[in-house]
Amino acid sequence: MAPATGAAPTNVQGENTRAALATLAFVGFAGLLRRRRVEAWLFAPALLVYPIVYYITFPDARYRHPIEPLMLMLAVYTVGKSLETRVRASQK
Repeated sequence: MAPATGAAPTNVQGENTRAALATLAFVGFAGLLRRRRVEAWLFAPALLVYPIVYYITFPDARYRHPIEPLMLMLAVYTVGKSLETRVRASQK
């Protein structure tokens, strides 16, 4: 079905992917803080200060591209820790 006249097409899959990546990144950041890892403070400005500017001014995905590698690193950390916990639990 074609979008209504004048309506902008939406990319739901891309939006969901960005939301999942952001969620995993913030869970990873919280995990680093909870474990009191010094590395957490290296991610803090990029995750907490930089996005505020583009969320308030112009929430377009292209402004998020500079911090996506950091977000991906934290998301991988989250998934890795989750898998590590599952493996340890299954070995007991």
